[in-house]
Amino acid sequence: MSGYVYILTNPSFKDNWVKIGKSSRPVDVRSKELDNTAVPLPFEIYAVMKTTKYNEAERQIHSLIDLVNPSMRIRKGREFFNVTPETALRIFRQCALTLDDAEIIVTNTQEDGSAQLCSTSISPIVQFSQSQPPRSRKATRLTFSMLGIPVGSEIIFSEDSNVKAYTADGDNTIILDDGTRTTLSGGVVIVKRRLGTATSSEAYQGGNYWLYNGERLTSLRAIIDQSQE
Repeated sequence: MSGYVYILTNPSFKDNWVKIGKSSRPVDVRSKELDNTAVPLPFEIYAVMKTTKYNEAERQIHSLIDLVNPSMRIRKGREFFNVTPETALRIFRQCALTLDDAEIIVTNTQEDGSAQLCSTSISPIVQFSQSQPPRSRKATRLTFSMLGIPVGSEIIFSEDSNVKAYTADGDNTIILDDGTRTTLSGGVVIVKRRLGTATSSEAYQGGNYWLYNGERLTSLRAIIDQSQE
């Protein structure tokens, strides 16, 4: 059964405060339940992720934020975070890429000022509101130092958890389990050849295939990039 992970905002909160939670029921029902004497104004739905894996998705989103910067969580154990709704939405998008049934629904502001949830059946995809278009960024090479990953840390190959490597420096050099010293992308080529899953082009983005503490390196980088905007 599908459920929902949501981003809620509140006019009485700071602009960069959001609530990120989950519900097995439609989010408009949940947001009304939260409208009580503890908050002066009703919550507003900013975006929703619909998926059968909503419990896992919420945990992944929370853990990604905590891993990159624990201080973003306003209070330990609570679902309120010191991030902008736009940043939270981009984190949702990164999480959706790891799920096979995620549908992201974004609130678009209409000409009369009212809000309407707009979705698409294609999964996973994000429809951005006209007021918040995706930003372009000059690409820089992913390194362990930018992710705060210490030298000697263990990383796991996403297609086979038995395949491990270790970071050899602050750049992107790794040492495979057989002692081979190579780069993130080079390691993917070697491992996929070993597993028999290499493509003819053998062109891979290394950060998409290696996990640190259970999270893809590219996902960690995306959160760091957005937190610095």
